[in-house]
Amino acid sequence: MTEVDQAAELVRMMRSALGAYGLSRQEHGGSVYWTGGEATSPVLVMLHGTNDQAGTWARVVPMLVGHYRLILPDLAGHGESQPQSGPIPISLVVERLHHILDHEHAQDIILAGNSFGGWIALL
Repeated sequence: MTEVDQAAELVRMMRSALGAYGLSRQEHGGSVYWTGGEATSPVLVMLHGTNDQAGTWARVVPMLVGHYRLILPDLAGHGESQPQSGPIPISLVVERLHHILDHEHAQDIILAGNSFGGWIALL
């Protein structure tokens, strides 16, 4: 198995784990994201870093899903979210995140991010 195949298998396993922990895969306006937890719980939005995807949070989801309503997007141009190639302006990443949060009626949210995701959270 090549390194590329091994990396793809790891991503598949991490994304599969999100479903195993009770999260559901959603699609809206070219964006893919995962949601789960109690609808009445505080909303925690977790943003991954560059060249990553929502499954990166799989290890911590079991500790959080009972306490928060989780929203884990594949940021624009990452994971399964569009666009799949070409330049990805930061404004597009922020705009797509905003559309997801509007679609989910998420207000009074907690934003958490690592690396690039932390920067997007600040914006």
